[in-house]
Amino acid sequence: MLKRPFIKFNMKMIKSYSVNTLLILFLSFKVAPSFGQVSLHAQIDRIAQKIKGNVGMYATIIETGDRVSYNGKKKFPMQSVYKFPIAMAILDKVDKGQFALEQKIHIYKSDIITIGHSPIRKKYPNGDVDISIAELLRYNISESDGTACDILLRILNGTKKANQYIHKLGVKTLK
Repeated sequence: MLKRPFIKFNMKMIKSYSVNTLLILFLSFKVAPSFGQVSLHAQIDRIAQKIKGNVGMYATIIETGDRVSYNGKKKFPMQSVYKFPIAMAILDKVDKGQFALEQKIHIYKSDIITIGHSPIRKKYPNGDVDISIAELLRYNISESDGTACDILLRILNGTKKANQYIHKLGVKTLK
């Protein structure tokens, strides 16, 4: 029997985007395309009606190729969505034993971004601190911290490594 997926949206997060709202859902479960798409589309439609902005999402379950979208043909700015593949590439290296979640990374003053959102900058304006990879991932994904993102890219050896990892998964383009 197919169970109905439960998807909970954080309205505070969604409302924080002013004019353009981009919802990206990475589904870790398999649902029948017709049921899943109709159910998910209806849930997103209810949310979209409550907020002032453009809502769109497109998700592919990489393992199965199943897809679902809401306004999937519209173009939206990528904003901080690029931080997710960077985290995925780091976690792949953790899985392979090349990094450990508890491994400390030294943060230099030169690592601290001067423009943009960075709770790390607010907490450690002069750098010179060691932060675990797990904490950097949390700052990167949960708080959209530009400093954490740049540090993760540094230890990954650049954007090309993140792109290579994503392409290995079958993702052709990130725009």
